Amino acid sequence: MAITTDDFYRSSNGDRWQLIRDTASGRCFVRHEPNLSSGGRTTDTDVDEFLNRTGSSPENLALRALLDKQARTKKVAREANQKVQTKPDSRARRPGDAPVATVGVRSTSPHGQ
Repeated sequence: MAITTDDFYRSSNGDRWQLIRDTASGRCFVRHEPNLSSGGRTTDTDVDEFLNRTGSSPENLALRALLDKQARTKKVAREANQKVQTKPDSRARRPGDAPVATVGVRSTSPHGQ
């Protein structure tokens, strides 16, 4: 199981929010780690639930900004990959090209090879 973690917000009281992604399963969730002095527990919440529940809080806005950035990065990478895959091969034969003939080619080597 490969996990990626992106910190996306830290409050002034020390609470921390992270976007956690399991790259093997595709599962994605938000982890909230409260500051130590609050005595709270770490909680994991589904991304959609977190976005719906937290309204326009600073942590919600920070997560939306991170997700937008990741989406733009993936789009640019996909487009670059498509350009590489669709680049025409200058060696490829095109309709109307004459066939390549190898019959009757003689070696210019003095040894006849």
